Amino acid sequence: MPSAVMEPQQQLELRLASRMSRLGTETAFEVLNKGARAGTPGKDIIHLEIGEPDFDTLRTIVEAAVGALHKGWTHYGPAAGLPDLRQTIAE
Repeated sequence: MPSAVMEPQQQLELRLASRMSRLGTETAFEVLNKGARAGTPGKDIIHLEIGEPDFDTLRTIVEAAVGALHKGWTHYGPAAGLPDLRQTIAE
């Protein structure tokens, strides 16, 4: 079987529109910085704002997610959140 050979690629210059300079900071990084400053001695804080967690997803969560996928929950939910979940959180 012949081996696959990639053709050399031309390096292109990345040029952005001048309006891109108006974008500002990614808000997730702002939240990360606030969270890092919010530490209080003697309190455990689990940072969920950005990055890779240092713990595995609980098995019950994995199983619930797989079950939801099998039931067809494969699209974005409503922007305001799922009504039942919002009610549960409020309680």
